[in-house]
Amino acid sequence: MIKQNTIPKGWKETILGEVAEKIFSGGTPDTRISKYWDGTLNWLSSGETGKKFIFDTKKKISKEGVKESSTKLADENYVVIAIAGQGNTRGQVSLLKIKSYINQSVIAIDSKKNESDNIWLFYNLSSRYSELRFVSESNSIRGSLTTQILKNLKILLPPLPEQKAIAAVLSSFDDKIELLREENKTLESIAQTIFKEWFVKFNFPCLPENYEFSGAHKPDDFDSVCAYQAVGGLPAPQKEKYFLYVLLCSDKSFYIGITENLYKRWYEHKKAQGAKWTKGKKPLKV
Repeated sequence: MIKQNTIPKGWKETILGEVAEKIFSGGTPDTRISKYWDGTLNWLSSGETGKKFIFDTKKKISKEGVKESSTKLADENYVVIAIAGQGNTRGQVSLLKIKSYINQSVIAIDSKKNESDNIWLFYNLSSRYSELRFVSESNSIRGSLTTQILKNLKILLPPLPEQKAIAAVLSSFDDKIELLREENKTLESIAQTIFKEWFVKFNFPCLPENYEFSGAHKPDDFDSVCAYQAVGGLPAPQKEKYFLYVLLCSDKSFYIGITENLYKRWYEHKKAQGAKWTKGKKPLKV
């Protein structure tokens, strides 16, 4: 029991069963019957609750699988908890971003709309992972969470407007994190594409195919030749900026360098006036 003088004004101590409209688990269609599986309906197992938000499920079931099993449908924004599973799975909490049927190792929770906010409840329960594992080990012979254990779980409940305000702040942080994660995926995909083009297909974009040096014949002429324009397919020098470049050599080796004047450096390497490496290994592309 929480001491009254430690409870913020307007908050109350209650149990999850008092604020939840629904608390239920699901089931699994017979895995031996193929027509129950690989359908179009989402089906969530406890192992997938390692993610904060569930946008998809690994397995799909059919309408026949739903009809012939004890699986139940959890709606979007329901809180789902892994009540059993290997390793660290038990006690994991996720928020459904889709409608999904659940298996018997998952419990879904929907709040009473006049009592609690599902998103706030998700953040509350997900922060109590160690507690959920402890109560499951203390109150269950098999060391699993049950609907009764969860119904009796104590909740310190703010007024509904405060719940929504807290949920909005925490959600905004998670939205930004998710956006950055997606941006990182995009950047990783771009990097992989560039790597394959350059180092697998040997297709360097800066020079056209069968590029031959053309332009000035003396290094002294480069400043006038390259001023404010790109020559021979290479970008012109830019004030206080450097180019990181990679040369593909005749023996399929690479030379990496940095320069202020890419055209000049290409000329030097091409005429064997650059690095020792490219004197014996003719550069083909930059």
